[in-house]
Amino acid sequence: MDDRFTATFKTHRVLEIGTGSGYQAAVLSRLIKSVYSIEFVPQLARSAAKRSAQPGYHNVAVREGNGYQGWPAEAPFDRIVLTSAPADIPKALADQLAPGGRLVAPVGKSCKQSLIVVDKTRTGSTDPLRETNRICAHGAMVEGYRTSGKSGNATPFVATIKPARVRQAI
Repeated sequence: MDDRFTATFKTHRVLEIGTGSGYQAAVLSRLIKSVYSIEFVPQLARSAAKRSAQPGYHNVAVREGNGYQGWPAEAPFDRIVLTSAPADIPKALADQLAPGGRLVAPVGKSCKQSLIVVDKTRTGSTDPLRETNRICAHGAMVEGYRTSGKSGNATPFVATIKPARVRQAI
């Protein structure tokens, strides 16, 4: 991996909603300064916290709770990543996003989800949402419609998710 790329993220603090096994938090821990991860399912939260306590993961904190409320005591965050899909972007999470930060979340139900990207400006206001409509993931393939800025025109797309794209999103 290019050191110039990873140096960009070395100061980032990331909030992950939906810890699961802790795998994504472990990967993120190698790229960024610190990861704060919240898991709703008690058993998953406990096992991920146990894994993150192992040597090499000193910059990962895991707790059990309602991730849609965020982690106010540790805010603000440079990036917020949701792995679960709320009906709308929770206000508590948008409030905990640092100026210049980015939030990425699936929103909606099942195959009627949109992948939403919220950018907070340096002055603290949120730019209009960028979204890709009707996301339905098939393995590593994502299909949907992308809306463009002011025109709102929808164009179909198919994308293969690659690690570089994940890094660009965070």
